[in-house]
Amino acid sequence: MSAGPNRPCPYLGELSVTIAAKASKAANALSIVGNSLGGMHQTHHRLICLSAIVPMMTFGISTWWQNCSTHIQLLSRVQNIALRIISGTFRTTPAYAMELECSIPPINLTIDFIIQRNTNCFARLDSDNPILPCLPPSKSHIIPAEHNSCPIPFPHPK
Repeated sequence: MSAGPNRPCPYLGELSVTIAAKASKAANALSIVGNSLGGMHQTHHRLICLSAIVPMMTFGISTWWQNCSTHIQLLSRVQNIALRIISGTFRTTPAYAMELECSIPPINLTIDFIIQRNTNCFARLDSDNPILPCLPPSKSHIIPAEHNSCPIPFPHPK
């Protein structure tokens, strides 16, 4: 079984399910760490979510992400579990309201930000860097200036 440009890798679906399952366990552990009587404050739950659960869901995402709606649904379910635990809301609360209340962006925007940040890093590599031949052509192109979200000007190449 080979993967080509017309046939996506068959293992990516299994990988996203495994990542979502592990992140879901970590999100459910938030409720164990801080119960409703003497537990942690909401800001500490949010900090754990942003520093442990979101990186767990997005680890290596620039290498395996294909912008598939099934993957987004899996990862957004996990994020919704964590948001529900952070904010202490009911299951019927819309995800959009929980994201606004907790100040955590939707997972698809987080993934787009991570991929764009990694692409910017790859675009700033020197032409003789040993990583460049290993990158596929879609990852090694330079992003136009109007799409660069970094407000800090980079030094000019040597």
